[in-house]
Amino acid sequence: MLTAAAATFCLLTTGAFAATVYQTGFEAPTITTGLLSGQDNWSGSGSGATTVVETTVAHSGSQAVMVTPQTGNNFGAQHADAASLSGSSILSVSDYVNFSSTGTPTYWTPVGTFYSAGGNILLNVDTGGQIVLSINGNNTATGVHVGTGPWNQLGMVINYATDTVTAYDNGVAAGSAAFNDSTDLNLTTFQFYSQPNGAATPQVAYFDDVSISTSTAAPEPESALSALAGLAALGFLKRCRR
Repeated sequence: MLTAAAATFCLLTTGAFAATVYQTGFEAPTITTGLLSGQDNWSGSGSGATTVVETTVAHSGSQAVMVTPQTGNNFGAQHADAASLSGSSILSVSDYVNFSSTGTPTYWTPVGTFYSAGGNILLNVDTGGQIVLSINGNNTATGVHVGTGPWNQLGMVINYATDTVTAYDNGVAAGSAAFNDSTDLNLTTFQFYSQPNGAATPQVAYFDDVSISTSTAAPEPESALSALAGLAALGFLKRCRR
């Protein structure tokens, strides 16, 4: 069953029905405090000790994940999410993020999707707080900035029917980019992580309420009319044969 937050985000898609791929609030007993890696199909990026489940800061419930950037690698977590997509699929991914208002700013990937063909579609937040869409390494700055301190729901709607990916900030569209990579039809992992930060006191971030779902794009009006016309023609032919 979808949470209210996840259901709200799913309504941003144009599909008629959303099927949940994965959803978590990082709550016990499924996930317990301490290292996230090894729990509920999560694994760590970089040093696993920098990605922990804690109870001090949470968006909902009593637990969330804290990521502490370090030098020399990406630091965060990835979740194995196998989902087969098609040319009419819509993939919706989101989580809640709280960027610390203290420490040296870090370049973040709060919402990242990776595919079996080697591609990736990412929602990044740069050191100035700006949302940047990245598709297989091609970046599109949105001009929309995310604040530090409060929780923000960040997400992407990846529409394979229109070959567009749209970033969302608290349910509001924050920019789109085109993509055309039909080989990326098999989702393998969802990830959130930081880029390297060698500061003595780096900016940390908290993550909660991950939601991943798929739906099917509604047919275009022209397609629907064509289908109806085809059905009508078939009916007419059947009557004629009688």
